[in-house]
Amino acid sequence: MVCDDKYRILNVNPKFGAANHDSFIWENSNLNTYMQSLHQNGEIVWLLGDSGYPQRRWLMTPFLDAESNNYNEKHMRARVVIENTFSRLKNRWRCLHKVCTTSP
Repeated sequence: MVCDDKYRILNVNPKFGAANHDSFIWENSNLNTYMQSLHQNGEIVWLLGDSGYPQRRWLMTPFLDAESNNYNEKHMRARVVIENTFSRLKNRWRCLHKVCTTSP
């Protein structure tokens, strides 16, 4: 899922199940292809991702080295929005806390 800084959901990829890693879903998404094409055409746009994603020119993820603490701190503060968006969804639709099942 991708959201902006105003908690608006911009993209959801429901194609793959929960058993797939986020980076696999990202690498096989239309949005990843779109972001690549924007950068190849000179557009300067970025998405923020957590450490489970690969660092790309259009996908900013945390650095593991200690010298990047300032970058990582700002990155973490910016990523709070997506975490809060997930929390809002889970609070609104409680079944998102676990796998929903239908009763017979």
